[in-house]
Amino acid sequence: MNKPSKAANQEKPPQDSKLVALTTLLLLEENARHRMSKAELAFMMVNETHRLLPYRQCVFWRGDEKVKIESVSGLSTIDKDSPSLIWLRRIIKKLPRSEHVVQGMTSNDVDKEDHKDWGEWVSGHVAVVWLKSPDGHALGGLWMDRETAFTPGELKLLAQLADAYGHAWDRLEREHQPWRTKLLAALRVKKSRWVVAALICALMLFPVRLSVTAPMEVVARDPFVVSAPLDGAIKDVSVQPNTLVKKGDVLFTMDDTILKNQVEVSRKALDIALATYSKVSREAFNDPRSKTDLAVLKAESEAKKVDFEYAQDLLKRATVLADRDGVAVFTDANSLRGMPVQTGTRVMMITDPKDTELLIRIPAKAMILIDDQKPARIFLNVSPLNSLKASIRTVSYETTPDPDGLLTYKIRASLEGESEAPRVGLKGTARVYGGRTMFAYQMLRRPLIAFRAMLGV
Repeated sequence: MNKPSKAANQEKPPQDSKLVALTTLLLLEENARHRMSKAELAFMMVNETHRLLPYRQCVFWRGDEKVKIESVSGLSTIDKDSPSLIWLRRIIKKLPRSEHVVQGMTSNDVDKEDHKDWGEWVSGHVAVVWLKSPDGHALGGLWMDRETAFTPGELKLLAQLADAYGHAWDRLEREHQPWRTKLLAALRVKKSRWVVAALICALMLFPVRLSVTAPMEVVARDPFVVSAPLDGAIKDVSVQPNTLVKKGDVLFTMDDTILKNQVEVSRKALDIALATYSKVSREAFNDPRSKTDLAVLKAESEAKKVDFEYAQDLLKRATVLADRDGVAVFTDANSLRGMPVQTGTRVMMITDPKDTELLIRIPAKAMILIDDQKPARIFLNVSPLNSLKASIRTVSYETTPDPDGLLTYKIRASLEGESEAPRVGLKGTARVYGGRTMFAYQMLRRPLIAFRAMLGV
């Protein structure tokens, strides 16, 4: 078998020019995206684009109406007042604006005034590459000239590269433009946006009443507090929550085991004291010395009688009766049974179902100057879509703690024009009003309070 010759091993397949051009195009686009300044990008565009296609000279200018030469290939610094650049700026200003990104030019495309200098500053054929922002605004362009004409394939490559160059230049301009330019650009908005902004400003300046929402509860206006008559434990509850009771009805009873024993003990002690007094009084007829003990025994008998009557009174008080007609207000009967209490501990309340008021609790941080002449609006949880009006009666001078520990101002109000008062215990939300202010202040008042508290001022 014959071995391949050395010359055959050194043969290489022909290089694909289209693949090389595509690879170069992608590398140039990548380099453009990674430039960190406009000077770097301008230098890269006029010098490294030569890797994609040959040209004699490339010039980059920025601006649309006001043309400014930024960079020229092969030069680190340029003289912007040189005759060639002055002529080139005049030509660029006269270029027709079209939708095509790349335009090919020859000496026949300029007027007679500029035609005579064409041969001095230009080799023969020119490709004008326009750089545009994503929104279509002209940012500048590239002026490339060489002796041979640009092929259609080369013009397509330049059009593709122009899109990447334009995007990179637009990004750098946005990042490095001064704040005044950014402000002016932000102000250059469409008419519809100005209309929306004006409407928002008008809404923020619209006069409204300062208001605040707070939790609300229906409470009794003048409740009768039923408290424990003595120390002990509640044995039984005879009524259910929120039920009507009559005067004299049994509300609850205390555990009377110890009280009954005290009555029996005091009765026995009274019987013994009376028997002793009776015996000594009979013996006093025969024994004059016994007369001196009669006064002491009589006093002891009267004391025992007082103890007996007191024990009986305590036993009677173990059964608590209603002192008036009304509704028994408490949480739960089962939670009261067996509960140890002391004398004076509140067990329940008896209220008049028609004599109610509203208790509004406003947190200390949300308090405003209340206008008591403006009715509050009430939204009960049982009917959240219907609002009721309530006139403010009193506003507490200082905050007091709620059962949950939150410090709140207490506002008491009464409903206006309601034929049937809501049931005691119903809860909801109340909105109370203050003076006139702007809608912006109404919306930003709470955030401003929180921000001020965060800053400690």
